[in-house]
Amino acid sequence: MNLTLRPPAGRRRLARGFTLLELLISISIGLIVMVALISVYLNISRTNTEMAKTNSMIESGRFTMDLLQEDVEHAGFWGGYVPRWDDFAATAMLPSPYDTLDSTGVVASNPCLATANWTGTVTFSMVSLPVMTFGTAPTGCSISNQKANTDVLVVRRAEVCSPGSGNCAALNTSAIYFQPTFCASEMSASTPTFYVGPSSTLTLHKRDCTTLADIRQWVQDIYYVRTYSTTVGDGIPTLVRLRFDGTQFVKEPLIEGVEGFVVDLGIDSKDRCNNGVNYGALPYRINPSTCAYDATTASNNTMPNNRGDGVPESYVHCPSSGCSVSQLRDVVAVKLFVLARTREAATGADDGKSYTLGSVSGSTVTITPPAGDKYRRHLFLQNIRLNNVSGRRESP
Repeated sequence: MNLTLRPPAGRRRLARGFTLLELLISISIGLIVMVALISVYLNISRTNTEMAKTNSMIESGRFTMDLLQEDVEHAGFWGGYVPRWDDFAATAMLPSPYDTLDSTGVVASNPCLATANWTGTVTFSMVSLPVMTFGTAPTGCSISNQKANTDVLVVRRAEVCSPGSGNCAALNTSAIYFQPTFCASEMSASTPTFYVGPSSTLTLHKRDCTTLADIRQWVQDIYYVRTYSTTVGDGIPTLVRLRFDGTQFVKEPLIEGVEGFVVDLGIDSKDRCNNGVNYGALPYRINPSTCAYDATTASNNTMPNNRGDGVPESYVHCPSSGCSVSQLRDVVAVKLFVLARTREAATGADDGKSYTLGSVSGSTVTITPPAGDKYRRHLFLQNIRLNNVSGRRESP
């Protein structure tokens, strides 16, 4: 007799495998879960990429504003020297040839003038005009591929530290430096009380008339926006700086994605009594209580009226050829408009917005991206006070 032993029924059920239908269902569920996970990952990755583009744009815009603000705030720093336009102690204009600021117009039209042409009248005008703007590339400057409808900003000052100290470069005998004098015997009403030139020619002194006065490297920065970053035609607008390194202008590409750049200048044309500034005629002091000259009691005339008060009454936008000398002489603030753009196209960024740069009626610039444009943009605005110039003009 052939007896076959069978496992109990429960064991037979445990030993059974998956059916084909069960396998197909399991695989399908697994694929659905995998597709969902991949979709989530791709969405997160895409979102992170777009956020990175936006963050980079915001960072570029803020860096641009911080960089320009720091430079503009130091404009007109001359190591203690006070230009006649800001000097409350001045009781008359400088005699010829310094009575007419930039009479030939060479400084106002050519901020890149070669150092060989820096005469005494030229440096006097340069010191008196620490900030200038142009609508197009000014004469003599190595500016090419400037983006249309953007401005050129010129900033002048002396370095805040002496050669070899702090972050300042070591003394370069071929470089151009600025040196004021505080020695009474060296001061004259007929000539500026400073000198600009190589270190070997700077021989002015401190108050003791024995110790040489500090020298500081001459700083002149020119900012503009060009149409490309590294290669002509790459389509990435970039903020560029022409920096005077003491001997020549050196071109430095700074920040990519700066698409719009408009500069308005704040003009200080009135004193604290709302009188127009009086640079050449008497009186030079008035009574602050009456805002008029007190002919009876001269000691009551304590407020200078031959200067502004350090506060801009109006803003101007310089044309392509630049502003007039009388306007540039009274600049105490700068209003910056910067439009930053992502360096790469962004998904879903066609917002159809228009951006208006500038505050002066009739001189604003409107940027309207073309239909289908895929770049994100952000407009930055900063009102910057020229601390050195406006501080010297504040009425005591």
